[in-house]
Amino acid sequence: MSILTTILAHKEAQDCVDRHLPYWKAQTDKLIIFTPDDSRIETTERQISFGHACHHGAHAIERLYWLLTWLEGTDFNEFILHEYDSISFARPSVFNWENANDVPIVQGTWFLKVPPKGWLSSSFVHPPLAMRDIGLHQLVAAFGRFPFHAERGTWDRFIGLIIENPARSSQYTELPSMMRFSHDDAGGSLSFSHNTITVEHFPSLAESIKNGARHFHGVKSKETLDFILERIK
Repeated sequence: MSILTTILAHKEAQDCVDRHLPYWKAQTDKLIIFTPDDSRIETTERQISFGHACHHGAHAIERLYWLLTWLEGTDFNEFILHEYDSISFARPSVFNWENANDVPIVQGTWFLKVPPKGWLSSSFVHPPLAMRDIGLHQLVAAFGRFPFHAERGTWDRFIGLIIENPARSSQYTELPSMMRFSHDDAGGSLSFSHNTITVEHFPSLAESIKNGARHFHGVKSKETLDFILERIK
């Protein structure tokens, strides 16, 4: 088994990429950086590019689909997707599953709630995302279920839409194709995620790390990274 980690980044995130690079590399066998053609970063790591920079919209989903199909053509069988502001200090547990048929499609920090007005999906996911090759193939195949402009082209909700249970269940136990970092088998916390982790979140962040959190999203500042590093054992 070998892990390929892909970083979704753009040139405005250069400083964040530089800070996180050694920690990403410590948890993978190979690393590449995926950027828009018009927003490449400076790096000595392998960088692949497609499309133009956009936060959401149909082209944002087209870019993600292009990346996933590109990953299908590699020789790796385990995949991690990070955004520039997500970071891990452990390898995902999804890679420890012995029976490939039982492996969740996507492991990440899943959120489930009644969809707000104007949205279709009851679930969405924050990176880091982890997939075995079988999950990657299932995810790519699911992209045909909805047009790329669905969910306003926001990829975290689009992924939730295309693979969630058709019954739109409100119970995680009824979503067998998904597994969250959020809880391990003992019910402990494995992740901490916000769009941006700020000092207001530091008390709950510290408690989550104390309880075992090792996967983070929203780490946009050096201050937040340093806070995590001081508490990771």
